[in-house]
Amino acid sequence: MTKPFCLTLIAVSMCTGVAFAQNETAVLTGRVVDPSGLGVAAAQIRLTDQATGAVRNSVSLTDGEYRFDLLPPGDYSVRVTAPGFKTVEDSGVHLEVAKAASLDISLSIGAVTESVEVHAEVSPLVAASVAEGTVVSEEKVKALPLNGRQFLQLALLSPGTNGGGIAVQQNALRQGETGGLSVAGQRTNDSAYLLDGVMNTDPDYNALTYVPVVDAIAEFQVQVAQYSAEFGRASGGQINVLTKSGSNQWHGAAWDFLRNNILDARPFNLTTSPDVPEFRRNQFGGLLGGPILKNKLFAFFTYEGLRVRQAAANLTTVGVPDKLQRSGDFSEEIATTVIYDPSIALVNGTRTPFPGNVIPSTRINPLASAAMNALPLPNLPGNFFIDTTDVLRQTNDNTSARVDYNMSDKLRLFTRYSGATEDASIPATVPDRAGLDNAVPRNVAVGFSQIPSANKVNDLRLGFSRLNFLYGLPEPQFSVGGATTALPNFIVGQLNFGGAGPYNATGPGGIAQARDNVYQAWDIFAWQLGRHSLKLGGEFDAFQYVRFEYADPLGSLTFTQGYTNATAAAPKATDHSGDAFATRCLRSISAPRPRLSPSSRRASRASTVRRCLSAAGTGTRRHAPTPIGRISVRAPAWRGR
Repeated sequence: MTKPFCLTLIAVSMCTGVAFAQNETAVLTGRVVDPSGLGVAAAQIRLTDQATGAVRNSVSLTDGEYRFDLLPPGDYSVRVTAPGFKTVEDSGVHLEVAKAASLDISLSIGAVTESVEVHAEVSPLVAASVAEGTVVSEEKVKALPLNGRQFLQLALLSPGTNGGGIAVQQNALRQGETGGLSVAGQRTNDSAYLLDGVMNTDPDYNALTYVPVVDAIAEFQVQVAQYSAEFGRASGGQINVLTKSGSNQWHGAAWDFLRNNILDARPFNLTTSPDVPEFRRNQFGGLLGGPILKNKLFAFFTYEGLRVRQAAANLTTVGVPDKLQRSGDFSEEIATTVIYDPSIALVNGTRTPFPGNVIPSTRINPLASAAMNALPLPNLPGNFFIDTTDVLRQTNDNTSARVDYNMSDKLRLFTRYSGATEDASIPATVPDRAGLDNAVPRNVAVGFSQIPSANKVNDLRLGFSRLNFLYGLPEPQFSVGGATTALPNFIVGQLNFGGAGPYNATGPGGIAQARDNVYQAWDIFAWQLGRHSLKLGGEFDAFQYVRFEYADPLGSLTFTQGYTNATAAAPKATDHSGDAFATRCLRSISAPRPRLSPSSRRASRASTVRRCLSAAGTGTRRHAPTPIGRISVRAPAWRGR
């Protein structure tokens, strides 16, 4: 069956929507002039990558203008020669990720064999694009302190960017999920994350998929507005990250960041133990990069591991029933909370309270009593409990390997594989109820650049991104059955206690698993036609989202204070009557959803696929950038099965 599609021509003034080829490359333009400021025609401009020795050549036009498109960001040297002029060499040209810069070069009269060397550390480049954004350089990435070595913290240096809190509750302990970025006033999940020009965004949550090691980042840019035609898809920011590649010299590094409870103070709310809870945190790793074949083949490898062991990681104080309340005796609360008998008819709209605020033992439901006894006893004054026995264990391993190959001056290839395994055991508010939180992100990029001539460049990019994650609570949770109950094999996954103060729920029980895949291919062609520059390209994306989970596989029990409230109406904060613990002692269970055996459990599976085809084009003229518009062909919607 033929799928519908739409063909949209977007006007020049419209700069948002689906786009192609989120390119991380840079552009260098400028003029070659003589001492009087007139343009020098037919000057030979030679641009050399200082790290790898890769060379690009260009020839100035009649007015002295020149242009280099699709340049890998980095440090370059420029050599300019022209008959009748001295040779000029400038070794301080730095091009930033996804930015266009302009460099004018002035030649002096003399022989070609004479040379003028510019020894400035960084040559004065002029921004040549209207895109708004901030580049975070390698120096800032290295020098600025980072808690947890999360590079997104540095994105807050960009104007118009702020931390929007946790974007999603997908994986709270994942480095990539410690917070989202709100850019230009948009929601945290309206940003796009790019790694070496390919998507690094989870299509399910629009969150960061793979978090690169800080020491593997060459630089990154946060683009806020006025994107060029090849950017789009997100109404917020574009976080464009470039990883390091090998160079003609071998470099290596090693590190270990350590935290230890020996240097910590005791938490103020931990009064049950005189000792500081155990805390060990090691974040260690290393990198190695250099030439395999000088000026030809380069490799760069990074590894970082994280090991965390933290006792009393969840110091949450929760309310629990004491021994008297578990037997139905609420006499100590009679001054503040009165327990009413729901079985006696209303008199003038009010129920009759239990004598002495004590529920008779014959009225206590054995199943509800078993559920109550599954909770821990108070260990703090005021019938509160704090668990200091659970231990947070976290084990992360992050690896990235990149290979760059200069096949010739006209053909270049790079490939990169990045992946991580993130395993965590998350403490709960009650003992022995720790949850699982595991994630396996992957990101792969392959790039092929071809330079047919000095005024033509083609860049092809293939990308693959995957996020597998597994989270939830192990089962069984609470065995509340027994020989004295009507359901001897009853196991419940979740207990909800409405109106019971801060103690609300124990978790759903069961495991949820998801796998999100992104397949991407794009090609972009840049062609300089005199004073005009044309850039055309297209992109194909396929997004796949598969989710497999149990929806409350072991069921849940919910108790509210309304059953023992003074009236049958919904309880109010000013009633001072009714108690969820007392409700548990009686025969009332609200919203029961039991599963009696593993064979009765039902799992849900969702699979969604979206394919997107897009194309774009941009035309610019020296000193007057004029976008020619954008054409997009898009799949209409997600398809599920």
